[in-house]
Amino acid sequence: MKNTEPTLNEVIEEFAIYLSRTEQSYEVIEKNSNRIYRRTTRIIKTVFSVIGILLVVNMYFIYGFGNGILSMVSSMEQMYTHFGKMSVQVSSITRSVEKMSSHVDVLPEMATSIDNINQDMVHMSKSFEQVNKDMDNVENSVNDISRPIPKF
Repeated sequence: MKNTEPTLNEVIEEFAIYLSRTEQSYEVIEKNSNRIYRRTTRIIKTVFSVIGILLVVNMYFIYGFGNGILSMVSSMEQMYTHFGKMSVQVSSITRSVEKMSSHVDVLPEMATSIDNINQDMVHMSKSFEQVNKDMDNVENSVNDISRPIPKF
């Protein structure tokens, strides 16, 4: 082997081979790079799509939850109004029961008074029977007096 200096054509030829191999290497790298780029882009789009879907689902649930809270607050207001009305009614019932208990306290006295009235009525009935008998006697006496007197 000789150590001769390569000629210009040989250098250019070797350089052309080197550039050709570099270009092929670059094309393989670019092809792999493009494939990785597409895959990465697809993954990123998928991740953002999933995040977007989750965001929409969360917004739907938050909207439903908000409506539920509004409905609950409305129901609580109605219950509060109803309890207020019930309180007034319970107070009225309490007053009525208190009045009834005061009236019930008088019942034994009333029963005694009614018994006394019944006894008085029995006594009056007997007295009227006697008055009727006396009136019959008076009527008989008046009849006797009003008869003509016989002449002798």
